[in-house]
Amino acid sequence: MVTSVYQKHELVIGRLASAGALAGLVYLSGLLVLYPAEWQMVVPLAVFVAGTLATPWGYAFAVGSLAYPLLMVSPYLCALFLAVTVIPLGWVVRHIWVAILVAASPLLIGYGLGFLAPLLCGLIISKRAGLVAGLGARLWLTLLASFSYGPGANTPQGVDALRTRFGNAGSFGTVANIIAPFFPGSVGLLANILQLAAWAAAGYLVGLLADVGAQRAEARAQFSFSQPQKGDTLFAVEQIGWRAIMPLLLGVAILVLGLSYLPALLNQPLTGVQTDLAAYGLAAASSALVALGCWLLLWYLRQPVAVLGLRGADFGISRTGSIAKPKQPAAAPQPVRVAPPTTQLDRPASQPQKQALKAQSSDERVIMIEID
Repeated sequence: MVTSVYQKHELVIGRLASAGALAGLVYLSGLLVLYPAEWQMVVPLAVFVAGTLATPWGYAFAVGSLAYPLLMVSPYLCALFLAVTVIPLGWVVRHIWVAILVAASPLLIGYGLGFLAPLLCGLIISKRAGLVAGLGARLWLTLLASFSYGPGANTPQGVDALRTRFGNAGSFGTVANIIAPFFPGSVGLLANILQLAAWAAAGYLVGLLADVGAQRAEARAQFSFSQPQKGDTLFAVEQIGWRAIMPLLLGVAILVLGLSYLPALLNQPLTGVQTDLAAYGLAAASSALVALGCWLLLWYLRQPVAVLGLRGADFGISRTGSIAKPKQPAAAPQPVRVAPPTTQLDRPASQPQKQALKAQSSDERVIMIEID
């Protein structure tokens, strides 16, 4: 029942989910306090309604609703925000969930899910989406330090902090305040670059290993069609392990080792969450579990209703997380015999037809004699 409804209305459900996510980001941004009190609930509702009609409209409403309070804080900050959000408009609309997860990374940190963006995008969408999500999430978390005062702070300190830091700054001062967290020193800059590379590599390798697992699952499904496995459920678990669990384990390992050991290699002191490896590993594991849960949910919703019995022959898991039923081997083509074309003279003629043909032949001979 649920799978059939989802498959019938997948586009509508996806549009509703993205519209709700965009409205939630606007509401939780902390910038709505600059609107009049009567508008603070209307603005997210307008974003949601526009997103349900069309995803580009919802994104445009979300950008516009955040640009207005930023304009009241600093016109230069608003101009940079519009440049970042409007220039890649086409790509963002086509990959709206990558943009949503990247933008929500600071909010997800509060729930121990700060690493969800590269893991989930690489696992469900593609390896390139995982790479972009890793770069974007880490870059956004680093730049977010420019919007607050405490060192290593992960959330903005409110509109008053933005006004104090950017309100009186000119164009160059605004850019300098934004990129300042990247340049604590030459070694610190190198550490930040390596962190970006680690997050991007985690998202990309999760997607790459997921592709390999999908290809392996399809090959095994083709093999099991002719030689069915005895333990169908075990066969399914094996495919899920190769397709989802193994890529997530690799991504978690890269993220944990990247944050914990890259600063040590550069003789940089560990600060903040880096000193608590257990807490950091727990956050990465939590993100991986949520990503696995989302993948399993889509895997269940997108599979054909007829294969919900977990038959081993049907577990060719596609790249999108659905179960692709293996195709039956095509039958060998049978030779087609084409009869030679028949003419009027090839078919057996009746007695009147024979007499008519004989008369026509005699007439032709008579004419030939008269010509001679």
